[in-house]
Amino acid sequence: MMKTPLLTIYNASAGSGKTTTLVREILKIILLSKDLKTSVRQVLGMTFTNAVANELKKRLIEVLFESISDDKKFQDNKEKYFKDYPIKDEEIKYRCKKALIHILHHYTDLSLQTLDSFFNRVLKGFARELNYSIAYEISPEPDEYYKQSSDVYLDSIDKTQDDKFKVLYEYILLQKKENNEKFKVNDLIHELIGTLKNLSEKELK
Repeated sequence: MMKTPLLTIYNASAGSGKTTTLVREILKIILLSKDLKTSVRQVLGMTFTNAVANELKKRLIEVLFESISDDKKFQDNKEKYFKDYPIKDEEIKYRCKKALIHILHHYTDLSLQTLDSFFNRVLKGFARELNYSIAYEISPEPDEYYKQSSDVYLDSIDKTQDDKFKVLYEYILLQKKENNEKFKVNDLIHELIGTLKNLSEKELK
């Protein structure tokens, strides 16, 4: 674990209790805040998958519910999640109850979501300023968009006047003729983009 004034970093491997640690830190932010309602809205947890995001929400609500409904489970949770809280047990239970009621009535205040969901939420907030349609879609598969963007580019230039494109076109034409292959310029550009994409992915690895 590494702490800075504004950030705590946990370096953990699979099965080492990351979910428990995150839930403990989220509970600390909520339950030890002077303004519980505001503190729930200040929590932002981002994960890579929906499964992990849902597990965090589920575990958080379970801990709050168990802590106000079962004394034995409260003691277990106190050792696991509420250790070293500078408040008495009854106060912890009271705050757990308030937090649970608030979360159940204002579930969207609790921002535990995937990275994709978060950035989509941010983008929607700026859609009008960016002149994007509110009905836009985000696709995890980029290949179709590579094809569309290359088509837009090819439609926007004068293939007979653009010197750089003419050089590229003539080179490709020569190569294909030597191999006796029929082709379309757009298909060649798509093929080139695919090759560059594969090279970039190899470099990242």
